[in-house]
Amino acid sequence: MICRRCFNTNSTLSRDIDLIKNIVSKTRVERPNTSKLNLSKPQTTNPRANPPHHQPRKSRIRSRLNQRSEWVSFNTSYNKFFKQPTIQDVNKVNQFFNSTQVTYEWSANEFENIPSELARARELEIQANRASEKMYGGKTKIPFQLINGLPEILFLGRSNAGKSSILNNLVTEYSRSAVVEAARMSKRAGFTKTLNCFNIGNRFRLIDSPGYGFHSTSKQGTVTMDYLESRKELRRCYVLVSANHRFTRLDLSVMEHLTSLGRPFEIIFTKMDKIKDLTKFETMIKESGIQDSPTLPRLIFTNSVSSPGTPKRYGIDHLRYSIFESCGLI
Repeated sequence: MICRRCFNTNSTLSRDIDLIKNIVSKTRVERPNTSKLNLSKPQTTNPRANPPHHQPRKSRIRSRLNQRSEWVSFNTSYNKFFKQPTIQDVNKVNQFFNSTQVTYEWSANEFENIPSELARARELEIQANRASEKMYGGKTKIPFQLINGLPEILFLGRSNAGKSSILNNLVTEYSRSAVVEAARMSKRAGFTKTLNCFNIGNRFRLIDSPGYGFHSTSKQGTVTMDYLESRKELRRCYVLVSANHRFTRLDLSVMEHLTSLGRPFEIIFTKMDKIKDLTKFETMIKESGIQDSPTLPRLIFTNSVSSPGTPKRYGIDHLRYSIFESCGLI
């Protein structure tokens, strides 16, 4: 039989044990409620852990690379009705442009001042006078190499659309980071004031025209229009459009005029690396109606400056092939 004293002692011990259990249970570390935590913030204090901005930066780089590869494929996807160059074709034209000699030949602020046009005028004068002199007689004082009838390619575009830059890229080897300055470039709109002729390896000529639009003059427009309407050596025109500025009313008017003249032309989109929204860019092309043009121009997409996002100058090989094809060289 348990005495009262023993019972009281046992009861006290029992209460002490319960108190200890209660204290221990309240000091136990509880699992945090993750539903109330901001999981977007890093939960680690490890100083070696990657800073939170690293992953977004990688995502941005990956996005830029994906966009770059997407617009580069436009050179194929938008030209399904044209013959695509083979690897042998690309190697052939690249080898020519990478090793060819570029020679500046003449500038003309009036169509009549082009050397071969002066020679033609002289020939007509001789024929009118029933003279017996030859077409290239000494009185013309024009070297034969300036009037030898090589096919000509004309670059057209708004002021500062990148005509001189594209010309320089054409004759620059891919492996070179710096562009050969065959045609003088400037960031100032309207820098080219005359028709400027460059002999490319004595196979054809590239003509850099004054830009139309901002800072252009009526005299510059006249010499360009006279060339388009009367030049016999002209084989094809290339209309340059700044991709980040899209088509303008002047661009569409020029292309409409070329169509009315029956002059074949292609469209070169420059500065493609500056496009931020390719979907809007493609919508612009569709809404312009240029793909419904009777002449069905080839669309060539390029970037003239290399950068981390676009480490190469893309589209230049397609342009080189198109020029060779236009001049009957391939």
